Amino acid sequence: MRFLHISDLHIGKRIHNIDLIEDQRAVLRQIPEMVKEYGCDAVLIAGDIYDRSQPSEKAIALVDAFLRDLSATGKHIYMISGNHDNQAQVSYLSGILQRSGIYTSVPVSLKPQKYTETDSYGEIDIYLLPFLRLSAINRLFPDDPSQTLEEAVSMLLKSYDIDPKRRNVLVCHQFIRGASKGGSEEMSIGGLEEISSSLLQVFDYAALGHIHAPQRAGSESIQYCGSLLKYHFDECDQKKGALIVDVMEKGVLEVNKIPFVPLHDMRRIKGRFSDIMEHQPSEDYIEVILEDENMLPDARGALQTVFPNLLSLRLERKTAGAAPEAVMEPEEDSMLDHFRNFYRLQHDGREASEKAVKAVTDILLEMEEGR
Repeated sequence: MRFLHISDLHIGKRIHNIDLIEDQRAVLRQIPEMVKEYGCDAVLIAGDIYDRSQPSEKAIALVDAFLRDLSATGKHIYMISGNHDNQAQVSYLSGILQRSGIYTSVPVSLKPQKYTETDSYGEIDIYLLPFLRLSAINRLFPDDPSQTLEEAVSMLLKSYDIDPKRRNVLVCHQFIRGASKGGSEEMSIGGLEEISSSLLQVFDYAALGHIHAPQRAGSESIQYCGSLLKYHFDECDQKKGALIVDVMEKGVLEVNKIPFVPLHDMRRIKGRFSDIMEHQPSEDYIEVILEDENMLPDARGALQTVFPNLLSLRLERKTAGAAPEAVMEPEEDSMLDHFRNFYRLQHDGREASEKAVKAVTDILLEMEEGR
């Protein structure tokens, strides 16, 4: 069976106050064409459909159009919620959506959310697991609560009694320990939200979401496909695309990457002002790092004649010990970054302790879960 694996769409996302909805629309239109061109049998969407739990009308309309186009291919769609999504919104009208071949994740329970497909090799089971928090799983096991997410996920998967002799595919949205994280994911503190790839060995393929850098997570059968677009300048060197996954007879797997063609690329350019001004004009999203000793008057205005979508400008002096100078606002900080910055201001530059960071993290998690 051939799957197309995508994740981390983050529809509605803005970077440096730039609305990316048209960039996202351009890539989403390529996905149904990939399904048809490469003869895919089903689509796996591994979470973070939206960028926020209360998406805008434009974001909802774009996802609606995308799912209609994808459903029109006649292939089944398996879609889960990520940490940025509202689980209730993703699973809304799930019974009706199934009539169109769209299977969405529901809140985690002791009953596995499993669907069975059939190909020339026989049956293949597809499991959906939305983004998991320790508190959500512990509510299922009130008499035996776990201390870590890894313990909790292990207990949950054991309760599902997955048959290792069958072909099993998982769609989930989680940090796998050891995976390389980039600049635009929300980080867990001290590994609290990380799990070991060994928990997923029972699956012939684990279609992962959550980390934006495409990569294997321990083996070829456990993979992050990466985000829809580059969402941070730390992702400039990443190649965004979908994974084509062929699950053949038990134990035989092949994974290939198909690149997306973005409306605008995201690039970081470093050098002296005079050299950068000689670049060919481009409408890509650009961060410029100047290596001059001082920032020239109206450097931003001059650079925008070459790069109209200049989003970030920094001065990085060559002088030893000189601090970099930000001229344009960087990417928006997370709530945890705001706390750390505030703590440093209030405590003469000292960093917050691990205990303090964990306390704030717990509060933020409780707020996100509506408690």
